[in-house]
Amino acid sequence: MVSKTHRRAAYAVAFSFALNVAAFAGDTTVLLDPSPNPKGALGSAIVLTPEWILVGAPGKRLTFGASTVSSGAILRWARDASGAPVGAPTIIPPSGQKAGERFGLAFDAGATTLVVGSPGYTAVAPSFAVGRVRVLSLGTGAVLNSLAPPSAGPGSPQYGAAVATDDLTIVAGAPDRVLANLITGSVYVLNKNGPSWSVPANGILSAPVTAPYVGFGSAVGLTDAEVLVGAPGGISLPQAQHGRVYIYDRDALGTPTTTLLAPTPTLGDRFGTAIATEGTLLAVGAPGNDCDDGVVHLYRKRGDSYTFEATLTAPDSLGWTGFGSDVAIDRERVAVGSGGIKTEWELGFRAAVFRKAGDSWTLEATAAGNEAPAAGAVALDAAGLAFSDPLDRGGAVRYVALPRLPDLDFDGVVGPTDLGLLLGAWGTNTVWADLDASGEVGAADLGVLLGAWSD
Repeated sequence: MVSKTHRRAAYAVAFSFALNVAAFAGDTTVLLDPSPNPKGALGSAIVLTPEWILVGAPGKRLTFGASTVSSGAILRWARDASGAPVGAPTIIPPSGQKAGERFGLAFDAGATTLVVGSPGYTAVAPSFAVGRVRVLSLGTGAVLNSLAPPSAGPGSPQYGAAVATDDLTIVAGAPDRVLANLITGSVYVLNKNGPSWSVPANGILSAPVTAPYVGFGSAVGLTDAEVLVGAPGGISLPQAQHGRVYIYDRDALGTPTTTLLAPTPTLGDRFGTAIATEGTLLAVGAPGNDCDDGVVHLYRKRGDSYTFEATLTAPDSLGWTGFGSDVAIDRERVAVGSGGIKTEWELGFRAAVFRKAGDSWTLEATAAGNEAPAAGAVALDAAGLAFSDPLDRGGAVRYVALPRLPDLDFDGVVGPTDLGLLLGAWGTNTVWADLDASGEVGAADLGVLLGAWSD
């Protein structure tokens, strides 16, 4: 665990990290736009890669030639060996930019590419937000492809409101797409074909439940075998109001193989507002549960089916609201975002991190943002937690270094299996096994693990 506090010139300033669990006392940093504008909305989306912290600012104003427009941008900070942000951010702009396109509202990163949604991109008239998805080089920020929706239809489908990628496939949500005169939403699956992208057979997915404002495509996910789609709402059919997550075979598409509902569905849950998956674990946010207090439901994939595992709830009695508005997973850790807490004097975006220990899930820590109304994003990896904070109307992101835990297999004890995992990562920069945050797994990490060995 790192003990020093980073201070980063004008771009990142140290802050007081509010903890409900004493385990988190790592390096903390606030990431700011060096040239903010009041409606920049920095922190609307966050992605952590081993090399970068990427933050969306969909309201950022940029100057192109003689014009200044609110097109949006992504700000990219480099990370040092411990995972902490360093230096000033690089500004990644859109190409063929348009005012109000909200570039950076949603994005995802593969190993080499960055896929960015611009759901407000207008192609016909100022009130007709068709949307656009751009593919960029993760390393250089250069735009490689600018993808219009394969079939938009009438209205403003908001194509690119949610995206996921693994470099070979893009999943893009258009939750306001009109079908059969109803705003139900669609999801587009595109596969890489040389330098271009194409829709495979059955690659345009539509909501199985026909009801207005289902929000199909409000959240999307992608694994090696599956495409996941969140549909958190609906206003007419009771079964649509609970929210659902639909899971498709990546190679077949067409009809969902699995439909998930909350264990005890209630009206207004908004189950499926946020989804995250890694390995066998799936987390689904339901921020509307219990009059907007919110919960997160965890599922475990075993074979071809998903089994409910646990429900995560707000960790204290301060009246969190919108708990589950965003979720992120790293191995057997889950980060949960909340829109704020229900007090007159403190309504900042909050985050909580849970981890699995043996057969149960326990709270590691909570963090409070600035005292202003907010809704935003969380991102998580073995090195740190990042979450959005309004700070002022321009937005900000708070980053905190996480403790490196010697219980590498999350079974609740430190023993031979953990030793085997550490030795398997010996000499590499594998973050979860780099217990001293030095940038390389070695003798010092072995000492940390042996010092925590369970009797």
